[in-house]
Amino acid sequence: MSDGDVIGAIRLAWDNDECYLRDLQVSSQYQNQGIGAQAVVESVRLAREDGVKQLRLRVFKISPAYHLYTRCGFTIASADDRFLI
Repeated sequence: MSDGDVIGAIRLAWDNDECYLRDLQVSSQYQNQGIGAQAVVESVRLAREDGVKQLRLRVFKISPAYHLYTRCGFTIASADDRFLI
């Protein structure tokens, strides 16, 4: 939120003892301002608060968000023809 306006969203999902970052969106006018990185930090905090040791995600190989995730410390565990996991 910024001045009462929704500027983005994160969606997490828990499955047993794992947490998945299912969705991270930032409105285009707010991109490249560090908000996505703050959302990742908040996602990690929420996962840790719940006792999860690892936050997982899946991103399209062609997505520019891949660079955000690597800057935030994510590493590639596996890949297929379209996705990095």
